[in-house]
Formats: sequence, structure tokens, C-alpha cells
Amino acid sequence: MPAAIFTGQVVGKSGEVLFQRVLGAYWVYSVEGVQWWQGELTIESGEKPVLMDGVRLKFDDGRWGVINISRFRMPSPVVEFTGVGSPPE
Repeated sequence: MPAAIFTGQVVGKSGEVLFQRVLGAYWVYSVEGVQWWQGELTIESGEKPVLMDGVRLKFDDGRWGVINISRFRMPSPVVEFTGVGSPPE
């Protein structure tokens, strides 16, 4: 599947906004009928990246998905993530 481009924010498990403004893309893969998704996002609002599991990626269009932030390279604002569960629809 081609990349899905998004803008939005990342929200922690307790509802606090972790990254106020993000821009990114994700890809959906299907293997033997099972879908999974992964992508990259750029933190545009200036917060420092951190590794986190089970945080919510809230898209500006109202959709959302749960992600695990799996990798970043300082001082870059780009982080890689893996989606948890079904991709946002």
C-alpha cells in the first residue's frame, strides 16, 4: 500500500499531549491476511523524542491509532513507530 500522509499529535496513556504537532507517513502491510502498519513522524513542535509504548497518534482528521515509538536518532526530530492493532481507517 502507498504511504498514508498525516498531521496530528501524540498523546500519552493518561491523556497528556507529548508531541503537540507532528507530520508523518505510515504504510500498511498484509501478510497471510493479517494487517500491520508502521511509519515515521517528524516532531514539528520542538519536543524531544523519547521511546514510548502504547501512546495514541491522533490525526487532524479525527482518526487515531495506538503506536509504539521504536527508534529515533538524536538530534533528529524524526521517530520511527510501529502501529498496534488495526491501522486507522
